Amino acid sequence: NPTVSQAQGFALLCLHFPDLAKNISFDNLKMITDPIAANRFNTLTAAYSVLALKAYSKIVAKSDVKLSISALLAKGDPQLILPDGGGMRCAPFNAGAAGLRFHLDKGNSDLGAFYQASESGFDKGVQTTVITDGLEVSRAMLGKDGKPVTKLKVGETATMTLRVRNNSRDRLSNVALLDLMPGGFELVAGGLRPGREALPGADYIDVREDRNVLYLHLGKAESKTFSYPVKPVSGGKFIIPPVFAESMYDRGIKGRNGGGVVEVE
Repeated sequence: NPTVSQAQGFALLCLHFPDLAKNISFDNLKMITDPIAANRFNTLTAAYSVLALKAYSKIVAKSDVKLSISALLAKGDPQLILPDGGGMRCAPFNAGAAGLRFHLDKGNSDLGAFYQASESGFDKGVQTTVITDGLEVSRAMLGKDGKPVTKLKVGETATMTLRVRNNSRDRLSNVALLDLMPGGFELVAGGLRPGREALPGADYIDVREDRNVLYLHLGKAESKTFSYPVKPVSGGKFIIPPVFAESMYDRGIKGRNGGGVVEVE
């Protein structure tokens, strides 16, 4: 993988040959940062990219490069959240900030800076935007009559049906289909077993407490449908999260659809 080999070489250069690394311009970082910005990365390339960028930050820390960050507010002047400094730095910012402003002083070097924003939590509402970037997905909760249901009784069995189709130009392998269970629901005992080829069309199934992940491959224009029984175990009104699919090694190939609300009596 060219990203891995370039990140490895860059990290080794920064860690063991810092005098040579200082001659590298900031534009050379594009070979590492561009795939990240374009979502063309996976767990392996991301790990080596982080290794390379951390090694680069140590070079910057020994230079006269200074970076400060301010939060842009809806009203009033920008709020300084990180004063001038070098090296790897970290600062929290308010989720209501309209944006962030970075001020970089390169000093006498050609070095630059990169940033990463991390967040945690969950969606408060239902994501309704449909995504069809190489994959089309859909999900339906069906009753005994085979029609979609929005109301169930506690303990009443329903069938969760997932459909995924390849609308890209290539055959797709290592596709992960994520079915996040609604709150208050669980699988019917024996309805979906984990492991290899436990369900026709799936290469592997990972059954977790709150979600089911199906791994599969798809030929050109091929579609696959998966069904398994679920049941509500508590009453109330529950949000049905959208179903999501993504190529594990090409984040540009993805699809999302569905969502809604189900009421349990």
